[in-house]
Amino acid sequence: MPPTDRNRGWVIPLVVCALLICAGCSTRPSSTDGLVLGSAPATGLRITAQIYAGVLRHAGARVADDLRTRDEAGLLDEVATGRLDLFPTFTGDALTSLTPPSSVASATASPTPSGADDGVDARYVALNESLPQGVTAGDATPVRDDAGDSLVPVYRSAVLSREQVRAVNQVAGELTTADLEAMVTSVDSGRTDTTQAASTWLGEHGL
Repeated sequence: MPPTDRNRGWVIPLVVCALLICAGCSTRPSSTDGLVLGSAPATGLRITAQIYAGVLRHAGARVADDLRTRDEAGLLDEVATGRLDLFPTFTGDALTSLTPPSSVASATASPTPSGADDGVDARYVALNESLPQGVTAGDATPVRDDAGDSLVPVYRSAVLSREQVRAVNQVAGELTTADLEAMVTSVDSGRTDTTQAASTWLGEHGL
């Protein structure tokens, strides 16, 4: 039965309300406890995730206390589906999970595209082009792995404010390979844990 004039008065507002609710879903943090961060199991990546959690809290974001530990494919799947908001990774590892091996090799062999900033490697550019819609890689840090890939934050762009993005990218100007190696040594030797190592580093760098 077609809606009567009396029914039309409340049907339209309900439809509009539903559309607004759906439109806002992708802009919300993955948890009611705040932004959800994760990392692969490696000590250095878990420390880096805690560093990003610290700068986000300093920028006014609510961040869940628990850090999700997943493999690379799991992290990419959860950030793409809105269950995770940010994780650190090396460009080569992320590309391997996103693209065929031949594409990763091609990105390594290719020169940095024209127009890219100095110091930005081809794999960083390839990663940003390969990530799902709504997911982006932040500024690359100077930290490199054994194969020379850059350490970068990957995050859902809709859930971070401009100030929070700036806070995340500040890490790129401060964190070095030597810094991270020293923190990994401290954690692996049992002298501290990942949370405390990140907190100490943040304090030393005014972040």
